[in-house]
Amino acid sequence: MFLTWGNFKSYSQEKQKKSKEKASTNQVVTPKDNGTKTLKEGDTLKLSDTLKKKKPLLESKVKYRAVDYAKMDQKKKLITLYNKAELYYQDIELKSGIIVFDYEKNEVYAGRIKDTTGKYTQLPVFKQGKNVVEPDSIRFNYKTKKALVWNSRTDQGEFKVKAGKMKKENDSVYFMKGARFTTAKDINDPEYYFQTNKVKMVPGKKVVV
Repeated sequence: MFLTWGNFKSYSQEKQKKSKEKASTNQVVTPKDNGTKTLKEGDTLKLSDTLKKKKPLLESKVKYRAVDYAKMDQKKKLITLYNKAELYYQDIELKSGIIVFDYEKNEVYAGRIKDTTGKYTQLPVFKQGKNVVEPDSIRFNYKTKKALVWNSRTDQGEFKVKAGKMKKENDSVYFMKGARFTTAKDINDPEYYFQTNKVKMVPGKKVVV
């Protein structure tokens, strides 16, 4: 079953009160300058003068599920999912052993978990649009579109690419360290490949070594 969590909106209305008594024409009142605004007859009070509208932390609904648990910490603005975790937000699809969604910092973290034998399982599968990355772990900011990815595996055209560390600057520019390119089926143990220490990649366009 999917759980959805949306935004709440609050509205405030200010009612004007009619004064029951009129001040004497000979009476003089000198208000103190305390930063408040004095209204005169005929003035209008805008809502923006008294209340600043807060931007919502989430711009769309979040769908998520997990086998062991799904915890929401409203104080820390965190959603933690464990074991066969799945999260869907905007154009992001993420599956992993563990997922931590920080909707205050606009970040998503995903990583592997250990099974009963101590072996790492359930590697993250991160999908955004047509790009799919299968790393050991990933930290992604869905506002800036920047990401840090460790031991990433991805397909770029006819090549399979594995990098020790990948930095995603935006939707079109990637910087990689310890990158391996191959057309072999097994990217983890290829029969042949070429490797470079540093590389800049624009998916579908060019690779600069």
